[in-house]
Amino acid sequence: MARELQTKLAWAGGLLAVGMTAVTLGAQLGVVHLNAGDVKIVFGKGEDGLTMDIAARSCPPNCGFDINWRPLAR
Repeated sequence: MARELQTKLAWAGGLLAVGMTAVTLGAQLGVVHLNAGDVKIVFGKGEDGLTMDIAARSCPPNCGFDINWRPLAR
């Protein structure tokens, strides 16, 4: 039982690390909008490095989860 929990936690940690790496790489090349429930998180590249903005968003009780990415214009 404990071994199964450790395996699940290891997979969850690995998935989180891969996801954060993908968001960081995406933010280097553009702006990443992450809408999770009633929270909106925006990652982007600023003058001093990566920036992150967290704000509340209004949505119905059953809010979705989506990721949008827009590349920077050159």
